[in-house]
Amino acid sequence: MSPTLRALRTVALLTGFYLLGILLLAILCVVDWAAFRWTWTPIAVLVLARTFVPALPIVRSMFMPRTPDNNDVRGLRVDDTRQPRLWALVRDLADRVGTRAPDDIVLTDQVNASAVEDTRLLGLVAGRRRLLVGLPLMAGMSEAQLRFVLAYEMSRYANSETRLAAVITRGQDRTTRAVAHFREQADKAVARERERQEKKAAKARAKGRKAKKIDPDHAGAPHRVLAALYQRYRSFSTRVTMSGTHRAEFAADAAAARIAGRDVSACALLEIQVLHDTHEDYMETYAMLGVKAGMLPPPGQVLGGLRHVLAARRDELDELRNSLPSEVDAPYADPWIMERIARIEAMPDDGRAPEPVEPALGLLVDTERTLAAVEEQVLTPEMLRLRRVDWPDLVHESISTYGKWSTRKFRTAVAGVTGGDGSVTDALDALDAGAQWQIADRLHTSDKAREATGRVAREFARPGLRAGLRQLAEGEYVRQGRARWRLPWTDDDASLDLPRGHAELLPSALDAAVADAPDTKPLRALLTPDRRTPLRTGPEPSLAPRLLQSAAALCEYLWTKVRKKTNGRKKPPRTAESTPGPRDEEIRCAVRSGDWRAGAAFLYEAGRDWQERYRRAAVLQDEAVADDAWLLAWRAARPKDAGAALVHAGALIGVAAEVHGTNPTQQPTWEQSSVFRQVMARAREACHEAQAVAGDDPCPYIAEIPCALGLGYEQNECRALWAKIVVRDAPHLAAHDAVLRYWCYRWAGSYRQAEYLAREAARQSSPGRLLSLLPLYAAFKQERADRNTHADVYYKSPELIAAVDACLVDVAAAVAADLEDRRIVRARHLLAWTLYWQDRYEAALEQFRLINGPVDDSTPWSYFGNPKNFYVRCRDYSAMQVVGANGD
Repeated sequence: MSPTLRALRTVALLTGFYLLGILLLAILCVVDWAAFRWTWTPIAVLVLARTFVPALPIVRSMFMPRTPDNNDVRGLRVDDTRQPRLWALVRDLADRVGTRAPDDIVLTDQVNASAVEDTRLLGLVAGRRRLLVGLPLMAGMSEAQLRFVLAYEMSRYANSETRLAAVITRGQDRTTRAVAHFREQADKAVARERERQEKKAAKARAKGRKAKKIDPDHAGAPHRVLAALYQRYRSFSTRVTMSGTHRAEFAADAAAARIAGRDVSACALLEIQVLHDTHEDYMETYAMLGVKAGMLPPPGQVLGGLRHVLAARRDELDELRNSLPSEVDAPYADPWIMERIARIEAMPDDGRAPEPVEPALGLLVDTERTLAAVEEQVLTPEMLRLRRVDWPDLVHESISTYGKWSTRKFRTAVAGVTGGDGSVTDALDALDAGAQWQIADRLHTSDKAREATGRVAREFARPGLRAGLRQLAEGEYVRQGRARWRLPWTDDDASLDLPRGHAELLPSALDAAVADAPDTKPLRALLTPDRRTPLRTGPEPSLAPRLLQSAAALCEYLWTKVRKKTNGRKKPPRTAESTPGPRDEEIRCAVRSGDWRAGAAFLYEAGRDWQERYRRAAVLQDEAVADDAWLLAWRAARPKDAGAALVHAGALIGVAAEVHGTNPTQQPTWEQSSVFRQVMARAREACHEAQAVAGDDPCPYIAEIPCALGLGYEQNECRALWAKIVVRDAPHLAAHDAVLRYWCYRWAGSYRQAEYLAREAARQSSPGRLLSLLPLYAAFKQERADRNTHADVYYKSPELIAAVDACLVDVAAAVAADLEDRRIVRARHLLAWTLYWQDRYEAALEQFRLINGPVDDSTPWSYFGNPKNFYVRCRDYSAMQVVGANGD
């Protein structure tokens, strides 16, 4: 299509906007004339009022003030005396394309090059031409690649595409503003109607009448119809102009590729994609880093600093370039650019040898001065008045300033508690005094954290305390001049260069400072510049200070418990084998009162009965989840006690479960997940600490299995952990129960793996060990997870019938060995469930009869919304079937 025809088409589309408005007004006028001609005058007046509502915005849209043309391009105009090489390249390309060279070349701060032309008579008469060349584009491109980009823009001059750009933009702007205007009027009409209906409803309620439902959606309908009509016209005009624009771009690509070479042209388009995102990241992370702190890089480095990033990330950018052509959906890929690259690569090979890769900035005379001159033109006056600082000092000073700002809230919280200045020394003194949770109360917390109580509340507060203390410590390092902030060109994350050895010691020192029994000595030693940093862990502190710390923690916990408004003490989570007994309640009451010796003796009495030891540890762990003051005192008095270490590890796992939440229908928040993983990581370390003093006790290893689930152990890690358990106590039911969860499909395994583990454990077990319960549990988990499984058919398989028979024998042997074995109750629940679905009602009723205890927390009933009701329904149905079969 010739330039004249394209101009006429563009003008016709712009004129069509006004013709559409005139047509709509004409239709409304005809409606009004018909109303006055064939209806009564009152009706005609009503119609006129209705048609006036859409007519007014139509007229307003046609006579909207025109948006000013953006002719004031921010950049540096250069002539051929200042930049002769660049002008020579542009003129040579214009001659080869067959068009007039631009009148001006403007160097800008954009990752782009564009051709602009000031035209007259709606683009029919050519005017002054300008070529805009972005310095970031030249910083990342070679001369050969820049030659393609400029040849492409010269081709746009030759095809007269630049003449019509202003007209096309004007037409699209008119239509877009009209659509926005109609939608705004529709929203206002809906708001007015809603307000009217709300007032009417309020009056009705005041008089004791029932208010009508508020429904203002019908208001503004004429404006929405007009918006839809103009939107359709905008889409139509965009499609018409876009097709011609795409054809022109393909033609310009082909002309430029013939000049620059096929391979270079494809690489140039690809480089534009890479440079766009790299430059955006550079400006946000580096160039504008110190703006809020009142600093800028040295003159010329705001734009020129991009070269440092491109040089440092060369390998990363090469990998990105290699991935873009083959991955259309890559995050940096533009489908339209990818199509242009594909068309260029489809051109026949021109056989051109690769040209030397020379940076395009070499075309400029005195590059550094030119970069600084362009910055003078593109930066705002406010930014030009900022202080210029070298890159290393810019990074250090700006991040240090932001660090001071970010610690204001934490300093205020510390000062509010202590009455001091909120310094790091003041904060450490507050931690030694046991006031860490008072500080946490003054920090911003989420709804979940505010609802938490006891240990869970402390775990939610601990990350904020640690983060604030870390920032204070880093600020103290900077204040003393012993550390500097560094931001490498290869990474977007700044790091603090600490003295030798401090980077490894600081995390553990912070953990010790915010522990339940705070120990601030390691952090104080690190922050003391005159002392030599201890690179080894010192001797254990004496007993008296640790007891004082435990007492402070107990007082702080009681204060935390009082300040929380709860509806009663929370019921501790009950494990699979922790059904309460008379002695258990006695021990619970004892440790709640602070008698940790009773808990230690309770655990010690289990001896080498690992099943009972694990169960008793679970009883103590449940209490430690809610209140661990007695546990802290126990650990302070007996640092190497294996029982205290075991209870501590299990209690941390319980706290992590409380943090995560137990509601399966509600996803945990980001904060819950983050704190959960932090507590789980500490629980894993506590398990390893307990294992180091456990000897041949398998319980600390069994306690680590929930960490394998929560932290996502690899299968090899879990197998190694399981091997240590089997060596110490192969037939441990709780261990098999815990590891079975890991090998289920919801975690790291599958149905087949879980079933294999359960059947092998049952096969190798001896009567009375109750490992025959595992195949029933694995089958139940599979049946509940698979929606296509019908319980009435699934449980009647020969394998499960045989498994139930074996479990009945196993339970009988366990009863004969120890009638008080608490695991028997759990086995009876699963047997009753499975026998019920196998239609063995008499045997199921016998298990129901022998069950004596609560059912809410028992598998399988706990998987249902109302466990007790479902349990009673299955029991009563079994009884009815037995009575019917006996004829009673």
